[in-house]
Amino acid sequence: MEDFKQKITAWLSGPRNYQEGVELYRLYGCNLRLKKQFAIEEPSLAHPILVEELRQLSGLTPEEFKRLPRLAYNPGKSRALAPADITLEVKIEQSDYEPTTAPAKKMLRFRERYPFLSEPDCPDVLKILVSDMFTAYGRYKEAHARLREAPDSEDTVADCRIVVEEYLKNRAIREELEYYREHHRLLGKYPGMNIADSEEQPAEDLTLLTDVELLRRLQSAKTNVSKQKKALEGVRAKGQDPTSREEALAKWNERKRLLQEETDRRKKK
Repeated sequence: MEDFKQKITAWLSGPRNYQEGVELYRLYGCNLRLKKQFAIEEPSLAHPILVEELRQLSGLTPEEFKRLPRLAYNPGKSRALAPADITLEVKIEQSDYEPTTAPAKKMLRFRERYPFLSEPDCPDVLKILVSDMFTAYGRYKEAHARLREAPDSEDTVADCRIVVEEYLKNRAIREELEYYREHHRLLGKYPGMNIADSEEQPAEDLTLLTDVELLRRLQSAKTNVSKQKKALEGVRAKGQDPTSREEALAKWNERKRLLQEETDRRKKK
C-alpha cells in the first residue's frame, strides 16, 4: 500500500480527529472546493463528508471500510480492540453515514437536494456559489451570536448589517441552486455571475465516458425527463405558464437522445 494510503487508513482506524483529517485531505486530496470547505466549515457538518472523501482516497471499498477495526485512543500506544469492541466501533462508524445531529442531517439533505453539484456537467460557477454560501452562513452565525451576547455594544450596528447582508446573500445563492435544479440552466441574478462565460462551454465529448458512467448518466436523464413531464402536467393543470417547464423538458429530452445514441453506437461495435 502506498504511504499516503497507509496514513489515511491509520486515521480512519483511529479517533478521526477532524483537524488531522483536514490536513490529510489538504496534502493528498484533489478537490480544491472541498479543501476550502473543510477549512471553513463547522466540523459537525463537514466531518461525515471528510470521512467519506478520505475513505475513497485510501482505496477502501465501502464493505472494507465497514469492517475496518477502530483503535481506542491512547497517547502512549495503540491497542487492538477485542471482537466486542470492534462490533461497537462499527456501530459508531455507521453514524458517520447516518448522523443523528441536526447540522449533519442538514448537510446530507443539502447534498441530496442538489445532486447536480457532483455531476461532471455542473457549471463551475455554481460550485463557487456553494462555497460562498457556506462562508455567508458562517459570517451570519458569528454576527448573530455576538448580537445575542452583547446587543448594546458599539459593534451592534455593524453586526446587524452583517446579519442582514449575509442572510440575503445566502437566500440569493439558494435561489440560483433551486432554479438550476428545476430547469438545468443558470438563472444568473446573483451579482458577479457571468452566464455567457458559464454556458458557452464546449459540448461534452460523450465518447470519452466509460460504459458505466454513460449508463449512469442515461438513467439520470430518463429520470429527469419523467420528473419534468410530471411537473409540466402539474403546471398545466393549475393553468400556469408552462414555458419554463417545456424548455426544461426539451433540454432533458435532447440530453437523453444524445446519451442513447452513444449507447446504441457502442452496442453495435
